[in-house]
Amino acid sequence: MLRQRVRRIVLGLSVAASLLGAGALYVADEAIEDAAINDMLAKQMDAMLEADIVPQPQEQQASALKYFRPARTGELPPELQGLPEGITEPVDVDGVAYCIYKRQVASGDEAYLAYPVDFVEQREAWLWMGVSITALLVFLGTWIAADRTADRVLKPYLELLEQIRALDPGKRHLRISVPRADDELDRVVSALNGRLEDIEQLIERERAFSAAASHELRSPLTVISAAAELLRERVDDAAQRPLQRLERGARDMREILDALLALSRTRESPPLAQIQLDQMLPQAAEPHMDETAEARVRWELQPDTLVAPSGAVRVVFTNLFRNALQASATGQVTVRMADGAVTVEDQGPGVSQDALPHLFEPGFHAREGGSGMGLYIAKALAERYGWELRLENRPGGGARALWRFRGA
Repeated sequence: MLRQRVRRIVLGLSVAASLLGAGALYVADEAIEDAAINDMLAKQMDAMLEADIVPQPQEQQASALKYFRPARTGELPPELQGLPEGITEPVDVDGVAYCIYKRQVASGDEAYLAYPVDFVEQREAWLWMGVSITALLVFLGTWIAADRTADRVLKPYLELLEQIRALDPGKRHLRISVPRADDELDRVVSALNGRLEDIEQLIERERAFSAAASHELRSPLTVISAAAELLRERVDDAAQRPLQRLERGARDMREILDALLALSRTRESPPLAQIQLDQMLPQAAEPHMDETAEARVRWELQPDTLVAPSGAVRVVFTNLFRNALQASATGQVTVRMADGAVTVEDQGPGVSQDALPHLFEPGFHAREGGSGMGLYIAKALAERYGWELRLENRPGGGARALWRFRGA
């Protein structure tokens, strides 16, 4: 989530700054400490040489600071022999670590000051304990500040998200406004409002097209139905069957028109009907078959009833059925219905593996001459009514289309 990323960034910057500060403090402390000890020992050495103090034996020196001048006393711990002039690294003398300051007073006359390291180490321990506690407090404070910063930074974006979620596609003139927005968010809001305006214009065009299509297509269908009804009384019995097919085709076209126009979110769904599928499916397939095709189709339908718009059922089934007939020009097409599902199997060449994932995309067609819209429309209708639509290759060759209208 964006909030977590903002918090991690703030915490990361804080931790990095703390580490850099601790590193700088360590370097500065070491430099200051070395300079202070060097200056202190140099001044102490000057005072002792100026006063011409004769060192006492080591075991009699009560001070933590030990002073040796072997030219005067002849005593020098063996650990100090051979050391270079100036301050050296800590040296253990009788189990105690000392910083040693050596000065060449004269030829054959050297003076030594031994400063115990325990005090310095104890001081450093307290210093780093304080630094650790401070770093922990800074981290906890930064954690709280990061939460508040993330909330404050993301609040306008969360308000924008809530407004987008609350948009009602059925309403017109929808716009978004976010108070306290910065320049970057203003640009986002302006871009979204521009897209909303484009979508509104698109919806208006869709509404106009839907109304025009409904009127322009229903009028000739009504004329066809009326003409067929008049002809039924004037023709002989031999012409009755073609007229019945003509009337049924006009009725089916009205139902299909309702189903297709219902895909528009601006239109209400067509009325539901109780459909006897084992009777309807052969009727829906009839206009797509000639006598040769009828001989190639095998029906295995168990009685089943579905409550749905008739046009949607016709569009979904006839697209699957028509594709199977075209894919299997000479082979058999089998339509089965059982357990709330319809399967349409053909004996054609099947579908290539590259084409399978794209069969339900608009404009895609796996064969020459197809519009690429039939399966897309069938899929859209199936999703609208909660049906499952799937197309796959059969193990023995050919393709199998599955339409599960119950339990999907």
